Amino acid sequence: MVDLPARALPDLRARRAILAFSSSAVCYSRLLRGDPGLPGAAALLVASVASFFFFLQLRIADEFKDFEEDSRYRPYRPVPRGLVTLRSLGWLFVIGGAAQLATALWFHPPLAAVLIARGFTWR
Repeated sequence: MVDLPARALPDLRARRAILAFSSSAVCYSRLLRGDPGLPGAAALLVASVASFFFFLQLRIADEFKDFEEDSRYRPYRPVPRGLVTLRSLGWLFVIGGAAQLATALWFHPPLAAVLIARGFTWR
């Protein structure tokens, strides 16, 4: 079996884009609130971790959604070939959610309520 993180995690360019995305969201939120200065490292870290795992979860959800189609038309992909299982991707999805929840609880506990609400509305 191929190393799961190497197949499932975004590459370096995508990680840089996620870092830019999350940093700009935190900075823009601060600007809208009228707070002077730059956000703290903790806020940037939490936003980056949450964004990284959110985009990873999107990719994992897409693997589940496209499994039948990939098995039929793209059998060379890692999941249809059996190099990565849907079960292991499911566990990675859950671990990502736990990491998001843990960073939210560490940074600002009420923020965890937003993540939990998002989890209940996920379809």
